[in-house]
Amino acid sequence: MLKVLFVICIGILTVFVVGTGIDAFTARPATPCDHGACYGGNSKNIERLWKDYNTRYEAWARTTSLIALIAGLIIAIVALAASDRFPIVADGALLGGTLTVVYGVCWGFIGGEKFRFVVGLAGLIVAGTLGYFKFVRPKMAEQ
Repeated sequence: MLKVLFVICIGILTVFVVGTGIDAFTARPATPCDHGACYGGNSKNIERLWKDYNTRYEAWARTTSLIALIAGLIIAIVALAASDRFPIVADGALLGGTLTVVYGVCWGFIGGEKFRFVVGLAGLIVAGTLGYFKFVRPKMAEQ
């Protein structure tokens, strides 16, 4: 039971570290209200400022999504490679990598319809591949 909790803890901490790291090192765009533009002024100018902000925010979300997907994939590959030597830690890292991919897919939903599809497809491919290498392939090798 303690091993399962340790695996879950490593997985959650992994996605937490990746998510906060992305947020710390990528500049989230400031809203127009952060600069005081929402208080007074004409409505057309405020509307234009919000459209510009939404464009910048979608670009930032796409970047965040790609970084998280790549980081999750790298973490999962390293975890699979180390699963023979460090089984419990590797299982936690694999869970963390998978959760990081899910985190990246969630940020991808903001990035537009085509990007949403591509990110969702990438997440599905990564999850299927990881499942194959973790669960199916070892059973085939035993037979």
